[in-house]
Amino acid sequence: MEANAEMLKLYFYITIVFSEKVFQKIPKRIEVVTLLNGKKHFFYPTPENIHEGISYLQLMKHLLGESSRFNGVYNEEECPTCPFQNVCNRETQNGTQNRYLS
Repeated sequence: MEANAEMLKLYFYITIVFSEKVFQKIPKRIEVVTLLNGKKHFFYPTPENIHEGISYLQLMKHLLGESSRFNGVYNEEECPTCPFQNVCNRETQNGTQNRYLS
């Protein structure tokens, strides 16, 4: 996967929020290495980033909360690992039964 700006931003916020909530401190530096090209990305979090991160993750949760718009295109092989299994209504749209464990 290519490391685009949005993916790096998400990783940055997840890392600092997790660190603050679990360890009660934030890392001095976050280093991300893109596996495909070996490029390194460095981030230096500040205490102000924690509030930004929580707001960003709440926005992501809100945007992903309505999962009905994700049912149009899917790959059934991914169903066992899909985080939307408990709210997915794909079988009612397609007339099929669940083929995955939930």
